[in-house]
Amino acid sequence: MASAGALNPDIVSAKVKTLMNNQLKTILKKESLPVSGAKAAMQTRIINKLYSYGNNNDIEGFSRLRSLVNNPDLDPIRLSPSPSAARTYPNNSVPTPNHYQHSFSSSIRPGSHNMAPSINGTGPRPPQFKASPFYSILEPLSPVLDCKVPAREQTRDTVNLIINLRADIAERLSEDGSTRAMIYSASEPMSPFSKVDIEFPYQLEIKINQDEVKANFRGLKNKPGTTRPVDVTTMLRPKPGYDNHMIVTYALTKKRFLIVVNLVKRHPVEELVAKLKSGKTIAKEQVVREMISRSEDTEIVATSSIMSLKCPLSTLRIDVPCRSSVCSHNQCFDASSFLQLQEQAPTWTCPVCNKAAAYEHLQVDQYVADILKSTPKSVDQVTIEPNGTWSPNCRGRPVTENQQRTHQ
Repeated sequence: MASAGALNPDIVSAKVKTLMNNQLKTILKKESLPVSGAKAAMQTRIINKLYSYGNNNDIEGFSRLRSLVNNPDLDPIRLSPSPSAARTYPNNSVPTPNHYQHSFSSSIRPGSHNMAPSINGTGPRPPQFKASPFYSILEPLSPVLDCKVPAREQTRDTVNLIINLRADIAERLSEDGSTRAMIYSASEPMSPFSKVDIEFPYQLEIKINQDEVKANFRGLKNKPGTTRPVDVTTMLRPKPGYDNHMIVTYALTKKRFLIVVNLVKRHPVEELVAKLKSGKTIAKEQVVREMISRSEDTEIVATSSIMSLKCPLSTLRIDVPCRSSVCSHNQCFDASSFLQLQEQAPTWTCPVCNKAAAYEHLQVDQYVADILKSTPKSVDQVTIEPNGTWSPNCRGRPVTENQQRTHQ
């Protein structure tokens, strides 16, 4: 946020709180913002907009809104507001703490034991979540909920809030199927200099508009990093000014958790596979060179080996042969099958050797791709020679001499 010099939202925000209802509505109309709700909600929308202009160093927009606040009964020099648009943050990073504290249009309500962070910036710092190829965080839809460690044993604590969507966000959620509202959560310890895994409290109940959120909050054996964000798009009423009630109840935890609802751009598996196919590949010549190099090692006795053309995950014939750049084996897995599994439970480990197989390290193997292209679908195994030549097997049996074809 640019808070120095001309772009100082704090000074203008103080002026906003002195305005009358009709003056607030005039400003909201000229900024193309919803005019419904109580006085506090209208003030919040204007303050949010001030900080949005400040965060984006939008001098024109900030100056226009500041003129409106200082002279709400007069037309400012510039009347055309800058269009509201969701912003994508690089590498799945989250906005700055000041952006989190001021950019959401929400009215806060106290819970039974805790209170969600207020608009004045007194709430906790937002977690910095590790990047995921499946989701890009656009902006927060709620304040950061502070699920503190219960002071008493065997207790249930609750945090409540209201999510009030801006008009542009409500429209986007209604019309763009790839834009989603998703719940993120992380536990302490958290560092402002490192990114954290998604992790929810062990015993958790979330309700939105009185409907229970049914999701796997634990991942694989409650292991951090194996849980994905929870999609609650269909549970929100995508109407500007509508109060979406969210209630978070948690129990029996010895760690403090921070929870936030984010506006997210979802990247489907098909998109990620297409990106892999057009990105870095493992060249056929490189694979053959590595095979020959290993066969010339005097300490290793090189013999032929059998390579399956079936994916070890789906057991179906591989479509897009893929493996991690850190893997030393030639056996591949199907890119689509692997990514579908990671979307459900992100472990990011190779199904062949169990080494780390992050998305950014995945590559299409052109050597195996050539084998798949050169063999009929009835062939599910090939024999690989130390020099890189290969021969097809039919249903696990070597083909006859008349059928055999050797490729190099």
